[in-house]
Amino acid sequence: MIIKSIMTDEDRKALEYMLSLEYAMPYQLLKTKNNRRKIIYIMTPVLFLLSIGCYFVKSYPMFYVGMGISIIALIWIIWFQSKGKKI
Repeated sequence: MIIKSIMTDEDRKALEYMLSLEYAMPYQLLKTKNNRRKIIYIMTPVLFLLSIGCYFVKSYPMFYVGMGISIIALIWIIWFQSKGKKI
């Protein structure tokens, strides 16, 4: 990409470098299925503990939401370990 405008050469080169994809490649945490599964395995107990903390500070709606999501994630983990890997 060639940029023509009233700029110094240093500014033009810096802008061309930033516009090229070499400047900042996005970090793709969820690039593979294995990484996605690891996040679910790690976040389920963390969410469960945070839900219990919400119960103790008497934030009952957040407790119910957190427990519901934790239970759904736990059911998915059990299903995946028993049948999902074979599919």
